[in-house]
Amino acid sequence: TPADQGRQLIAGAIDAFWQGAVVPIPSLVAVTNVEMCTVFGLDNREAAAMRKRFPYMTEVIVAADTYRGQALPLTSVAAWNMVIAHKDLPEPVAYAVTKAVLTSKDLVQLVGAPGGSTKARNAEVNKVVPYHPGAVRALAELGVTVE
Repeated sequence: TPADQGRQLIAGAIDAFWQGAVVPIPSLVAVTNVEMCTVFGLDNREAAAMRKRFPYMTEVIVAADTYRGQALPLTSVAAWNMVIAHKDLPEPVAYAVTKAVLTSKDLVQLVGAPGGSTKARNAEVNKVVPYHPGAVRALAELGVTVE
């Protein structure tokens, strides 16, 4: 588990670990609060290679001071959260769900930190999973064109 990896890092049983999660990643916060660590990101070549290998990922910048001892912003990659529905889901239902989620004023309070990056404009990043016609309509009303 991420917590086990953090304990192993502090104990010296492993030299490093990577984990994907909502930033700030709790296991990284726990480790950097106990030990001085080097938190690092990807260089441009590495980020491009990750995006090529995993086309559903996008480049993100982790703000400086997200973790103790991380003085500079760093580049990483992230995958967006999405709702996946069967193609036969009625169009009005897909539309209503998409519109409700993307116009919610308190999404972070409802679902936690992942809600903070749930924005209509981020839908343009997806080039892997086709959008349901109902979602396409809701996104268009929110000013976003998707394929």
